[in-house]
Amino acid sequence: MESSILNILLDIAHPVDSHFYKKLAPLLEQDGHNVFWAGRHKEVTNSLLQKEHAVLFSTAPRQTRFGQAVELIQRTKKLVMACRRHNISLILTKNPTGTLAARTLAIPAVYDTTDGKASGLHYQIARYTARLITCEVDADCIFDSKHLTYRGHFHSAYLHPKYFSPDPDIKQALGLHPGENYYILRLSAYNASHDHGHHGLDDQDKKWLVSYLKTKGKVFISSEVPLCKDMAKYAVPLPAEKFLDVLWGASGVIGDGISVAIEAALLGTPSICVSSYIMTLKYAKSLAEKLEHLHISPPISSQKNPDNLSIRTWIQNSLRYQNATEVSLEDFWRQQIDLIEWYRDLVRKFQTDEI
Repeated sequence: MESSILNILLDIAHPVDSHFYKKLAPLLEQDGHNVFWAGRHKEVTNSLLQKEHAVLFSTAPRQTRFGQAVELIQRTKKLVMACRRHNISLILTKNPTGTLAARTLAIPAVYDTTDGKASGLHYQIARYTARLITCEVDADCIFDSKHLTYRGHFHSAYLHPKYFSPDPDIKQALGLHPGENYYILRLSAYNASHDHGHHGLDDQDKKWLVSYLKTKGKVFISSEVPLCKDMAKYAVPLPAEKFLDVLWGASGVIGDGISVAIEAALLGTPSICVSSYIMTLKYAKSLAEKLEHLHISPPISSQKNPDNLSIRTWIQNSLRYQNATEVSLEDFWRQQIDLIEWYRDLVRKFQTDEI
């Protein structure tokens, strides 16, 4: 069947999207397609892109529900204009603005979801506006003829040993000795539309964790929101593109950021996520069952439980987990497909009108 060259827009709204599509884009270009990028000013999303790719435009996240509705409209409008300007024939996205723009222009959009029904309005919009919805088999989705599932996890695609090689000198880059332990405290803003009604660590939890982790090693903080004066001195001192290496080299990662907790676990680092939202995610529960060094927990209060026994036990056992991690990850990777190649093949099917 005759194939055609596609103009593909990659709609980037989150740092995870940046990591994934940066691995996919070179393969699409090898296949002769033209690739365009739309960005978003969410934490380090644009900084991960702009050193290597020209971004057509970026929008800024809004904090309130009204503001998020405004962003949805404005971003969709900008996507429509960009698609018309560059004659886009396919949109790949994890955001409903991409599917809304595609529906407006009568072009196909592929929407990938990990959160499924838990993402609320995002998922419901995409259900009715995307040509295809792709998701991992463990996602909590409403399956119909639009859905394609893959045997893997979205985060595992760009962390697969085929695509990610950690920096063995990351401790030196952080100013540490080779045998020195360090821990990462990851803090989420909890201001996305799907975060409404959910929360993670409170201020007392954060202070307790910094104090306790300092007795075990060096502490670094990665945060979606500006840190207060007392916490700012713990900020990770390296650029965003080194953060996955930082997670790989850590003795443990703890916080209320879901993506970072999962990334750390897939890199073999003991990880715990304290969040009410993660407890609603079917795929996260499945991963925690497969990876013994990933622990998910509902929110706790260090004021009510000053000893934080579950977290204390996790930290004390983190080094023990590292020996088992290599075995469990070997088994894990054997069960994963190469999702980057899977997506490449999916685009080929659009190219030859098989979809």
